[in-house]
Amino acid sequence: MSLASGTRLGSYEILSPLGAGGMGEVYRAKDTKLHRDVAIKVLPESLAADPERLARFEREARVLASLNHPNIAGIHGVEDSTNAKALVLELVEGPTLQDRIEAGPVPVEETLPIARQIAEALEAAHDKGIVHRDLKPANIKIDGAGNVKVLDFGLAKALDPAAGSSSPDLSHSPTLSIGTQAGMILGTAAYMSPEQARGKTADRRADIWAFGVVLWEMLTGGRLFAGETVSDTLAAVLRQEIDWSALPAGTPPAVRRLLARCLERDPRNRLHDAADARIELDEAGEPEPAAAGRAAPEPPRRRAARLPWGIAAAAVAAAAFAVWKSRAPRPEIARLSISLPAGVRLDADTPNQAQIVAISPDGNVVVFRGRSKDAAMLYRRPIGGDEAQPIRGTDDGFDPAFSPDGESLVFCGGGKLRRIAVGGGTPVDLAEDAGCRGTAWGADGTIVFSPTVNSGLWTVPAAGGSPKPLTTLDDAAGERTHRWPQISPDGKTVFFTVGTRDKPGDYDDARIDAVTIGGRDRRVVYRGASFLRCLGHDEYLLGRAGDLLRAHAAEGAEIRDAPVPVIRGIGGDPRSGVVFVAVARNGTLAAIFGLSMRATDEIAAIDRTGKVSPTAIPPGQYDSLALSPDGRRLAIAEGPGGGRNTNIWIVDIGDGNALQLTSDGKAGSSRWAPDGKSLVYSPTAGDALFRTAADGRGVRETLCQFTDSVPISVDSFDPAGATLLVTRYGLTGHRADVDAITMSGSHAVTPFLATEAPEMNAVISPDGRWVAYTGEYERGQQVYVQAYPTLSGRWQVSRDGGFRPRWSADGTELFYLSGYTMTAVPVRTSPTFSYGDGRPLFTIENPGGSEYTNNYEVAPDGKRFYIIRKKTSSADAAARIDVILHGTEGLKDLAR
Repeated sequence: MSLASGTRLGSYEILSPLGAGGMGEVYRAKDTKLHRDVAIKVLPESLAADPERLARFEREARVLASLNHPNIAGIHGVEDSTNAKALVLELVEGPTLQDRIEAGPVPVEETLPIARQIAEALEAAHDKGIVHRDLKPANIKIDGAGNVKVLDFGLAKALDPAAGSSSPDLSHSPTLSIGTQAGMILGTAAYMSPEQARGKTADRRADIWAFGVVLWEMLTGGRLFAGETVSDTLAAVLRQEIDWSALPAGTPPAVRRLLARCLERDPRNRLHDAADARIELDEAGEPEPAAAGRAAPEPPRRRAARLPWGIAAAAVAAAAFAVWKSRAPRPEIARLSISLPAGVRLDADTPNQAQIVAISPDGNVVVFRGRSKDAAMLYRRPIGGDEAQPIRGTDDGFDPAFSPDGESLVFCGGGKLRRIAVGGGTPVDLAEDAGCRGTAWGADGTIVFSPTVNSGLWTVPAAGGSPKPLTTLDDAAGERTHRWPQISPDGKTVFFTVGTRDKPGDYDDARIDAVTIGGRDRRVVYRGASFLRCLGHDEYLLGRAGDLLRAHAAEGAEIRDAPVPVIRGIGGDPRSGVVFVAVARNGTLAAIFGLSMRATDEIAAIDRTGKVSPTAIPPGQYDSLALSPDGRRLAIAEGPGGGRNTNIWIVDIGDGNALQLTSDGKAGSSRWAPDGKSLVYSPTAGDALFRTAADGRGVRETLCQFTDSVPISVDSFDPAGATLLVTRYGLTGHRADVDAITMSGSHAVTPFLATEAPEMNAVISPDGRWVAYTGEYERGQQVYVQAYPTLSGRWQVSRDGGFRPRWSADGTELFYLSGYTMTAVPVRTSPTFSYGDGRPLFTIENPGGSEYTNNYEVAPDGKRFYIIRKKTSSADAAARIDVILHGTEGLKDLAR
């Protein structure tokens, strides 16, 4: 149907037509409420008249609306008018990429930034589980400054009538306008992947194929797959040889490799992740010593005689091991992937985003954290040996490090720092309260570790003894944490990462410092990395999640020269700064690839028995949550955290409808006022508290400003809403204090729990008479209750560790976490406080959220819990450990 100018669709006034296609007619329209121009896409009548398809479309549209990326055109909403059913979209001005290609080949220097932005858009969507399915130049717009917007994300799936069918009709494609079946969506023939052309289900690898086609067409200025009919085009997609000679002579080798990987017809052999495409494009401008005179890559094809994988892997391993053992002056580089036991996957779901791989000093044994079903532990795998074996006694272990002789391990587990024989056995406890941010074992028997998220480094003798501080946080410089220690080969120096209060959860530009093993002569080594490992006495590997850099420095001097990239695509976690790599004394590396810690989270509804029920809330990168007093809505901090584009959304638990409450990308923890009409939240910098209406209307109010920029957890209102309790982490002299904020008048800030020991996450009981909180006194983290507000008396409610307490709405139970286990304690609050024995309810699988903010809430009826959980992505399932045997002179040749 066509709409005339002036037609009203709800609050939108049609201004002029913009175009038409199989997905509907598109118009420029005026939003009369917000006074902005938008794009209105009127949906085909075949869709609007089908209730089942329409309901599925609306569900998908809600997921698409969660996309928030500068290279993705956003969806503002769905308009249901008597005139038509329509999508309200961001209006993107400018020509399409198709217009640019039709003008001729796009120069390489112009192609690369465009392609990188397209890859970033795909990466962001794929991380949320959204596949485009119809990527093509006509769906990509470019403004005069070269900024890219990808349009119509996910609409192919949303409009596809055959979703869930095993045999869709390929003759119906929205962009081909075949007959009147405009709503039948599978994609555009020239950009379909081979599996789409065969009628199979499309996943993210279909987008990778289409990305490769688009990139090829930008460089050549022509169509890669073309035919007189749809059938001819599909036949070309399935069988036509790709003319690699059509690429310009100046095409970088990295781009040629990328195209070959994207345009692999077998999806199993195709590039799996848009992030890898982005990384390849980043490398395209880097010089390749061997690139001169290199011919265009041969198209990937099946080998006529391919060894079975097990035999091939064994052959590679044996050859690599022989090269390494020969210790030639300039040994060849060899790289092999070690297999995991059946049913075991690499597991990075550790407390505090920790290290999960280690290698013995002689390079003969790799230790890693693996998970089999619901159990995680450390495994050991000899290089070139048999299958990896679990190390008995390392249940839920992480942050492993070898002893200098390679016979023992130190690791964290059960809240303790432990030592164990590599072959397994009964662990020896070396230190309590060890949340751990890295471990290292020196030649003199000194173990260095970082016990908590907000501490300096400590040391403890491997033979046992009292832990002692090694480094002290510089409060004046805003230091919040020292972590990821590495002891130099001579055993005299400890290198470590410095994190600051103004950037919690963000370590891409952190600092590396060094200090003598005695804690003296501290100096800066490098600025702009999160991790360091020693290759030699004055040769280092610097890391950020995703890459490794090789650096060389004179002894005792700061690294000043630009480090050389050596490995890309390596796993890690930007929230903690860890990089999943370990280095042996002989330079052998063990590194984990394919383990993306940007995996999406889900909000799970779990009952008291542990049964998980789905919610309508789409997947996302969730940092914290807060439940409204009526139990119907969640305030969720969504984004990667660390001040990197994290905003608060108000989401309806029943239908998933969402309202974006903040837009500055700097929102963190939040808490609802008792009347449910407003929220108080902190910025991720932790230098203020703000109050805003829960419906998004009105002006944000600044409640108070702090002189310190430290992470804040907004914890609890009293029942009247007169006082708010917040936890501030990393303050001078304390790791955590609880402050009370008066909600009226001058909004005074006064210390509430501020002893010499850390105290945090204080929540006031429903009757306003008691406060429960986490305290770290003589027995590590435990849950305590005191009278409110006098703080008289003190009852320790937990026995074997506990944190993040929550009261039931009727005040008859107190819940808390002990490790990953949800525990319920019966309590009485009148006439005085009393409590019974705690009872474990269920164990949370893959808990997510920030280390500072709340990751679970209890429904008002006390029967359900809403919990942030990490979703295991396909990238996680495909993660692998590579062992790289090399001479350090050739390490730069390992760039991926």
